[in-house]
Amino acid sequence: MRQVTIHEAKTHLSKLIREALAGEEIIIAKNRTPLVRLDVLP
Repeated sequence: MRQVTIHEAKTHLSKLIREALAGEEIIIAKNRTPLVRLDVLP
């Protein structure tokens, strides 16, 4: 599981999507509080 900030997610969205497609779980957090999970549709 990888946790990134909202700013990081905005800056590196394409890279995070590639990582999610490769099976990595990506969590987007604000002030260390998890808010969103980037997931791949079946």
